[in-house]
Amino acid sequence: MSCAVRDLELPSEPGIAYVAGEERTVQAVRAHLVRDRGWPRASVLVKPFWTPGKRGME
Repeated sequence: MSCAVRDLELPSEPGIAYVAGEERTVQAVRAHLVRDRGWPRASVLVKPFWTPGKRGME
């Protein structure tokens, strides 16, 4: 995961995070926000749009 996400200044109270992108990346961002930042899992919504080596995400 990018240092940009780890270094991001977030509000003191969790809000809602919408994360879209490559499957492993959005999972890593969600894990960071939940595990390291203490956000409720239900507050981090992810939408993977692609996975290397797979065609379509339907």
